[in-house]
Amino acid sequence: MMSRRGLLWLSTGLAMLGLAGCETVGVYRFRLTVEVDTPQGVRSGSSVMQVRYGIEPNINGGGQQADVDLDGEGVLIDLGGGRHVVALLGQALMQSGAFERRFLPAEVFYPEVSGPQQIQALKASGGNLQGSAELTGDQIPSMATFQRATDPASARVVHGKALRDAGQAPVTIDDFAQVFGPGHGLKRVRLDMVSADTPITRRLEATFGWLADPAVMENPGWSRLPELSRLVIVLLRSGRRA
Repeated sequence: MMSRRGLLWLSTGLAMLGLAGCETVGVYRFRLTVEVDTPQGVRSGSSVMQVRYGIEPNINGGGQQADVDLDGEGVLIDLGGGRHVVALLGQALMQSGAFERRFLPAEVFYPEVSGPQQIQALKASGGNLQGSAELTGDQIPSMATFQRATDPASARVVHGKALRDAGQAPVTIDDFAQVFGPGHGLKRVRLDMVSADTPITRRLEATFGWLADPAVMENPGWSRLPELSRLVIVLLRSGRRA
């Protein structure tokens, strides 16, 4: 199978993982809760994830760089009537690969700096990371649906940013009403730090059974999926599968 990680483009601060000399700054669990407006009222879903932040030597340019591991899956929101939307683990940027946003929640609580500097700021604070916040702007991940839950080729992005044409600036997508009907739209996304013993959410396979099907997730089946479907699928889960 073509490596699904080959579809991920990560910042240089994440490029070298697991090298000797890595210092773990902290391991944290957090819950993302997504609320969606519908004509029948607000529908919501949540997912608990775990992130490990570390700092390691940068063997290419000297100094230090971030070492970040994310374990969890996107947020599934049941809209009723067999319809759903999933908040992905980042941005599904068509024609530029899928960006997995691993710096959450540090980027929420340390917005004055970016990338590896957020981990340095976290270390300087004694590794303290707690509280709640509403995500805004580019912190909000892409939202997607599979128009037929049993068909991995039916992915569609309904909210987020995308590069529709090479060489052009990203465009904002907000197709909730177009896909699900009038009165549907993203209400808010909230992040809450939770205790270390809060179970990590693992429920997507119950809705998308093909996630466990080698005929879909491995070649040649994987390579036959539309590019957008592959970009969305790689952002459904990260880390350990259990």
